[in-house]
Amino acid sequence: MRSLVVVTVGVASLLGASVMVGLDGLRTARDQQVVEVEAPCAVQLASPEVFGYTPAGLDERGCMAALVAFESQARPAPLDVDPQFSQAIRSLNRQTSIFGEPAVRQRALWSMGWVAYRSGDYRSARGVLRYLEREAPYGRQAPAAIYWAARAAGELGNQVAYRSELLALVKRFPVDYYSTQAIARLDEIPDEGFEVPAAQLSEASLGHRAVLARALLDVGARAEASRELSVALLEERDAMSPAEYSALRAVAVELGSRYFETRFRWEATKRYPETNSTTVRSLSIMFPWDYVRVVQRAAQRKNVDSTLAIGVARQESAFNPRALSRAGARGLMQLMPQTASDLVGRGGEEVPELDIFNPELNAELGTTYVRQLLALYDGEVEQALAAYNAGPGAVARWKRRLGDIPSDVFVEEIPYRETREYVRSVLSWQRKYEYLLAARIQLMDQEKRAAVKDLASVRKG
Repeated sequence: MRSLVVVTVGVASLLGASVMVGLDGLRTARDQQVVEVEAPCAVQLASPEVFGYTPAGLDERGCMAALVAFESQARPAPLDVDPQFSQAIRSLNRQTSIFGEPAVRQRALWSMGWVAYRSGDYRSARGVLRYLEREAPYGRQAPAAIYWAARAAGELGNQVAYRSELLALVKRFPVDYYSTQAIARLDEIPDEGFEVPAAQLSEASLGHRAVLARALLDVGARAEASRELSVALLEERDAMSPAEYSALRAVAVELGSRYFETRFRWEATKRYPETNSTTVRSLSIMFPWDYVRVVQRAAQRKNVDSTLAIGVARQESAFNPRALSRAGARGLMQLMPQTASDLVGRGGEEVPELDIFNPELNAELGTTYVRQLLALYDGEVEQALAAYNAGPGAVARWKRRLGDIPSDVFVEEIPYRETREYVRSVLSWQRKYEYLLAARIQLMDQEKRAAVKDLASVRKG
């Protein structure tokens, strides 16, 4: 079957705002050529991202039923930015050959916004980051974009926008790392005696994977629909809206796939938990009580925040007491043998009989190390976690280079991607565990009230 596919001819990359910014999107008639391309149906369906939207008319084989020229949406550059950033975004919007993938494009926008923020151009930072949030309201970069756009508003003196957007972030992404930071910033704001409502964030239409999976199922292409579910889990599981998770889960149910139905429910709960029994069951699986209790008790003995220690253990080993990393780290809190020997006060001496796979010993030594790092960095949790992952020597180098900066800025400036993601992940796991505890208490309270109401009804009867 023949199809018409829009091929956008982009310009070269632009060096803008001190970084190489390459950029997709604003496609005008002058920038486009409509090229007739001969392509097998399967290739077209496997790559729907080349279209501006998902093909709606499919024949019985799941192929497009008619010739269609797919037009991309025009994306004007944000108005409230300095000319250099506006031009950079316009250039990005033309470079579809390099920045056609949404994830790549969104990382480029995020980099631009961050450069603007760190250079003190808070107006442009806010403009770029709000532009990114509107383009991908539930994308991987959305929590960061909302958080730093709000921080930019605060730097500009707009306290209402600052507070309302932080509240909106916590409401939309309740257990994300950036919500942890948002809660900390909100706690710093003095009580002024009036409520600020959460801001209204952008919404997103259903993603092409969900639409395509549904269309394929509707025409009887069950294998192809199942393949779309698999690709969605592989590539987009942490970048979907609640509506997309729900739509894909519904397709999984109709396909009779318990595996896909469970996975989409699981992923949705991790990113968008609700206070209900499903969330409690799902999160409880992520925090097995037998080992959570071991870490909790050790943390309490060492006077360390037990939820933080539990977050470390969850990220380090997923509570597998026999976990062994490629570098040789072992056990629940992934201790190196040398670190364990130092912690028990035996210097650099090898201690073969020290069984750091033992959960109790591992948790005892791991929480001791966390306590030492927190003391070393004056209680700065983000720096302590960075040192737990990369070592105190690396953190000392970064601090010398960066100087005295806020903890949230420090995390963004960590040069090791693994360590940067590690810090974010630990604090997100800590937030998930806190959410689980709060949900359990709330559900128990609801059950008690229901029981009291039932008892009162029985007595009246």
